[in-house]
Amino acid sequence: MTIRHPDIASAAILIAIGAVMFYLSLDIRVNPNISTFSPRFFPQLASIGIIVCGLGVLAQAFLAERRPLPFLFNRNNLLVTALFCIYFFTFEWVDFRVSAWALILSCMWVLGARSWVQLLVTPAVTALVIFWLFYHGFDVVLPVWI
Repeated sequence: MTIRHPDIASAAILIAIGAVMFYLSLDIRVNPNISTFSPRFFPQLASIGIIVCGLGVLAQAFLAERRPLPFLFNRNNLLVTALFCIYFFTFEWVDFRVSAWALILSCMWVLGARSWVQLLVTPAVTALVIFWLFYHGFDVVLPVWI
């Protein structure tokens, strides 16, 4: 099967995932008395970012030459998609630091990272920096256990 460019399929999947995530984030409860970003802010920002990235990939794909469509649904792509879905659907109930750490670690492992230093340091530091930035810097209410 030949299409304009294989990235058209990738872009369509990104846009669809972003749209579904945005729609689902509308169900996150908002406290009307909150004076900072709502709990919906980060999920909606992330989903808009995914949609914008999909549109950028789509624009580049229309400018590229024709190539055959590769097999998109390989094991790694499906596992990373499943990990993001698990993260998204459990966001409200699991401590953000734990869930972000688990998501980053598992995605790194699935995508081929095997350096123990990277696997120990990168997820922990990334999760803590993101937590600190949003929880303390932007005053976003994130799910925490402690």
